[in-house]
Amino acid sequence: MRFIPTLLALLCTTLLLHAQFETDYIPLTSQGTLPQDFVTLSADKYEAEKSKLSKSEKRSERKSKEKFLLQTNFGLDEMLLSGKILFNDPASAYVSKVADNALASEPALRSQLRFYVLKSTAVNAFATNQGVICVTMGLLAQIENEAQLAFIICHEATHFKEKHSIERYLEADKIERGRGAYKKMAFDEMLIQKCAFSKEQEKEADNKGIEIYLKSNYSTTNLMGIYDVLKYAYLPFDDITFEKEFLENTYLKLPANYTLKETKEINTAEIDDEDEKSTHPSLKIRRKQTEEAIAGADNRGKKDCLTSQEEFNKIRELSRFELCRLYTLRRNYETGLYTSYMLLKRYPENLYLKKNVAFCLAGLAEYNGKGRFSDVHGNYLSVEGKSQDITYLIYKLDSIPGDLCIVSVAYITKLKKQYPDDKEIDELFNNQMLLLVDHHSMGYSSFSKFPPTPVQLIDSIVANTKETPKDDELKKSKYEKLREMEAETKVPTVVSGGRFTKFAFVEFMNEPWFKQAFEDARAKGKKARKAMSTEENTYQTRRYYNTVYAMGIKKIVVVDPYYARINNLSKDKYKYIKSEAGQVDFAERIKTNAKMAKLEAEVLNTKNLKSDETGKFNDLALMEEYISDRLHHSEDVDLPFAERNRINELAKKYDTDYFMWTGTISLTDKNRYLKGLTVLSVLLPFTLPLTMPKLIHGGQYTVFFALLY
Repeated sequence: MRFIPTLLALLCTTLLLHAQFETDYIPLTSQGTLPQDFVTLSADKYEAEKSKLSKSEKRSERKSKEKFLLQTNFGLDEMLLSGKILFNDPASAYVSKVADNALASEPALRSQLRFYVLKSTAVNAFATNQGVICVTMGLLAQIENEAQLAFIICHEATHFKEKHSIERYLEADKIERGRGAYKKMAFDEMLIQKCAFSKEQEKEADNKGIEIYLKSNYSTTNLMGIYDVLKYAYLPFDDITFEKEFLENTYLKLPANYTLKETKEINTAEIDDEDEKSTHPSLKIRRKQTEEAIAGADNRGKKDCLTSQEEFNKIRELSRFELCRLYTLRRNYETGLYTSYMLLKRYPENLYLKKNVAFCLAGLAEYNGKGRFSDVHGNYLSVEGKSQDITYLIYKLDSIPGDLCIVSVAYITKLKKQYPDDKEIDELFNNQMLLLVDHHSMGYSSFSKFPPTPVQLIDSIVANTKETPKDDELKKSKYEKLREMEAETKVPTVVSGGRFTKFAFVEFMNEPWFKQAFEDARAKGKKARKAMSTEENTYQTRRYYNTVYAMGIKKIVVVDPYYARINNLSKDKYKYIKSEAGQVDFAERIKTNAKMAKLEAEVLNTKNLKSDETGKFNDLALMEEYISDRLHHSEDVDLPFAERNRINELAKKYDTDYFMWTGTISLTDKNRYLKGLTVLSVLLPFTLPLTMPKLIHGGQYTVFFALLY
C-alpha cells in the first residue's frame, strides 16, 4: 500500500499548483540584493582576471588570452545588464538548489559558479569562463524531472572546470592566424578543425559531467529522457489537440475545413547527424555514450528529485507561463497562442493567459491588416504536431480580408464583457475596433443582428473528422506521447469553406457600449488622419522658419544612456574600456545639461547600480522589453504594449510619462576630405588656419541619437 501516500502527495501538489495559477499570474522579476556580477564594472573585472595570467607565457599567447578576457567580460556584462537575466527569483533560486545537490562532490567547483535564468524560449544552457552558468526558461519548461536538470548542470560545470571556452578561443585564434599545423590548411579544412575541436569539448563535457552526476544522490532511472528533451526542443512543451471552438462564440462558428483533418505527425525517427563537418556530436552518439556510462549504476537511496516534487512542478509551470509572454514580446504570436491555449486547458479561468491569447490574436490581425503578415506567420506545412492546427487556422483566416481581425475582435469583446474594468483589455479592444472600422472599412451595419438560419449555418457544422481528444491526453507528457508514436507523415486534406464572420457579434449587437465602439472608432480614425495632416504642415513650417519649440516637459527618465568608442583605423575597432568609461561620463553629462535646461532628469544607468537597487534593475529590464517591442514592430503597425499596466505603474513611480533612450557613438575613421584639403592648403597657403583643424581631426565623427516615448 506504499502507493497511497505517493498518490496523496501527488494529488496535493496538483491542487496547490492549480490554486496558485487558477485566476492570474504575475511575471517573474529579480529579487534580493544585486549580485557582485551586476555591480562591478567590466573594466575592473577584466583587470582582475588579467592580473592572474602567468607572466612566463609567450607574448603572443598572453596577448590572445588578454583579448579573450576583454571580450568575454564585456560581452558577459552586456548580457547580464540587458534585462534578460533573472536572479534570486524562484526559478534561479531553484536552479541553484539543484546545483548544490548535483555538485555536492565538487565543493570547490560549486563555490566558483553562479547560476542565473535567461529569459529565452530556447531549450539551452551555457557556461562562461567567469563561472556564470545560465539556464533558459525554455529548458526549465521542457524537462521531465529534476535529475535531467542536474545532468545539464554537471555538463555545463564541466565546460567551466576544463576551461573549454578559453581553450576554444585560443585554438580558433591559431587557426585564423594559420599557425603550426594549420599553416598550410585550406579555409574549408580550417573550418572543419574548428568544428571538430568544439565536438571534442562537448564529448568531454558529457563524459566528465556524468562522472560528477554519478557521485550525486540523483538517480539515473529517468535520466535518459534528457536526450528526448534536446531532440524535440523545437516543439512546444506539450502536444495536445487544438479545438477550434476555443475561438468561437455562440454564433461565430469557424468552418470545419479551417481545421486540418489530420495534423502532420512528429518525426520520431532517430537522426544520425554525426559527420566530420558537424559542430557537435549527434544526439544518437551522445545518448549511446551516456547509456554506457550509467549502465549498472547503483541507484539505491537515490531519487529523481532531491528538492521536492512540488517545487519542481511549480518551477516548470512558472517557466511555461513565462514562455507565453516571451513568445508574445518576440512577435511569435502563433506559438504564444498555442502555449497559452495548452495552459488554459489546465487553468481555464486564468486572466493572464486569456489576455495573452488576446494580444496574440491582435498582433496577427494587425500585421495581417497592414500587409506584413509574413513577418509573424509561419508556413503551416513545415509545422509538426498538433500545433499545426493553429498555424493552418490562421493561414485560412488570412485568406479573406478582415476575417482575422473579426475573430480577434470577437474574442476580445467576449473578454471585455467578462472583465469590464480591465484597462489592458479595454485598450486592446479599442485598438482592434479601430483596425476593423478604419482600416477594413467595416461598420456596425456590416454585421448581422440575428442568428444564422440553418441553411446559413450548414457550412459551419460540417462534421469534423478529427478524433475527439482522448481523456488521458493532458495526463501524459509530450515525451510519453512521442515515444508511443511511429514516424509516419500523412498529407493533410481540407474541404472548401465559405463566409461566416457576419454573425461574429450577434450576441453583442444589442449592447449599447458595443454599438458605440464602432462610432468611437470611426471618429478616432478621422481625428488621427486630420492630426497627421496638420502635423505634416506644421513640420514644414517649422523647417522653413528654423524655429525651436519647447516640448513643455517638466521631467524625463533617461534609460541606460549608451556610449561607444570605435576606431576603424585600429585592428581591434571597438574600444571596450573607453566605451564603458564614456558611458559613465555621458550619464553625468546628461544630468548636468538637464539642470542647465531646467529640466528634471532621472538617469537610470546600468553602469552605476548599487547592490540595494534591484528595483531599479527590474525597472530597466521592463523598459528594455518595452523599447525592444516598440522598435521591432513595423512603422505602420500600431499595437499597445502587451503589459501596459506595468508600464503605467512605472510612469506613476517616476512621476512622468516621458522616457528617453539616447546614445553617442564616437568614431575614428579615414578623413574623407584629406586629399581635397591637402591640395587646397598647398595651392592656397593662406587657407591653412581653416584647413589645418580638418586635416588633423577630420577623421573624427560623432553620432548622437535620442528617442523620446
